[in-house]
Amino acid sequence: MKLSTHLCNYARDQRGFQYAFVQTTHPATRNIFVKKMNGEEKTIVDPATWIWKKKDDGLSCPFKDYVGEPTVNVLIKL
Repeated sequence: MKLSTHLCNYARDQRGFQYAFVQTTHPATRNIFVKKMNGEEKTIVDPATWIWKKKDDGLSCPFKDYVGEPTVNVLIKL
């Protein structure tokens, strides 16, 4: 948590960023970004059902055997 907070402070104070966009698959890091750092969940993607459009073979599902937590996209206002 300290490292994430430090990086967000650096991005805001030294580099002028207004937002940070993070992806997480672990429930603990999801809790940190959403509850502790006041992030907003934008989308939740299950990699097992994610369809990837490719030029040569049409559609594929590269993570169809994935077993685990969904990928959560979180937007944090710095």
